Amino acid sequence: MMDGSEPELAFTARRLPAPDFSGNNALQALSLTTSDKIILGDILELKFGSELQTIQFMGRLNAFLPFGSVGLHLSPNTVVEYGYTTSLPDGRMEKGFDTAPADLSESGPRVSVSSYESSLERDHHQEISLSRRIGKNNIQLAAYTDRIENPALAGVGSVSMDGGYVLPDLYSETFTYQGRELDANGMRVVMQRKVNSNFTATMDYEFGGVLALDENSATLQDAVSHMVLRNRHSVAAKASGTIPASKTKWIASYRWTGGQALTPVDMFNSSPGQTDPFLSVFLRQPIPGTGFLPGHMDAVLDLRNLLAQGYVPVVGQDGQTVYLIQSARSVRGGLAFTF
Repeated sequence: MMDGSEPELAFTARRLPAPDFSGNNALQALSLTTSDKIILGDILELKFGSELQTIQFMGRLNAFLPFGSVGLHLSPNTVVEYGYTTSLPDGRMEKGFDTAPADLSESGPRVSVSSYESSLERDHHQEISLSRRIGKNNIQLAAYTDRIENPALAGVGSVSMDGGYVLPDLYSETFTYQGRELDANGMRVVMQRKVNSNFTATMDYEFGGVLALDENSATLQDAVSHMVLRNRHSVAAKASGTIPASKTKWIASYRWTGGQALTPVDMFNSSPGQTDPFLSVFLRQPIPGTGFLPGHMDAVLDLRNLLAQGYVPVVGQDGQTVYLIQSARSVRGGLAFTF
């Protein structure tokens, strides 16, 4: 806008097939997101907005999710920032918006069930950070506090809706399970170096609270009663870039967590050090166009947790072993059309 602000408006409609609990065989969600950014005198940067969600699934749920940040530029290369958010970040901006996941365990809104009643995950995250650019290097120090009500945890294995405490995804043999409240504090250190225009390397260290199980042979039905808060270390390495000859965009990362964890350390990390748990690879390859299609087309490949690490076993409803996880091993691919 003429005054320097950058307002944005997004409307999203989702319809996800889901198990039939009570006559509704799909989760339907509408969300309206508004955001704006204002820079005052090249010193103060304000970002703010909100998301309004309405969900129809086993009844109607509504949520108002505000977010905002204030950045103070102490110098052209140093920024102090305070941020508040009520929803989890994602890596779609780095990978491309069209790579949004399509399964119930990762797509918003984050819904889980308990006693045949649906609940929305309620997130509250605050952090203060200091970021500084030194030549080709970027460094960030941050401290944060999190509070998550009705966390929608991910799981892998064949489960049914009997008992009304599991929300299966019939297409990927994953499910969503409602965990106990998470109330944790933590810190983050990020170091990033842009080696050249086609290669960037990032290291990330975090320490903070996660949900874990204190019982090795817990059943899925009673797992929530065995969940405890534990502090964990986490270290991640990420490399990204572009192959000039083929114009292939790629991201490769590995995140290690020092102990059993059902949730990632620093779930709301939206810094350059943000990565998926464990070993992940993303590729985006432009495909030469033809006169038949306008614009251009990209092939997209998203590989997550390739080594299937971090699987925490619990006993399922039929006595078989299923797993609660930070991230499921998955292979996703598709075509992205840009007009």
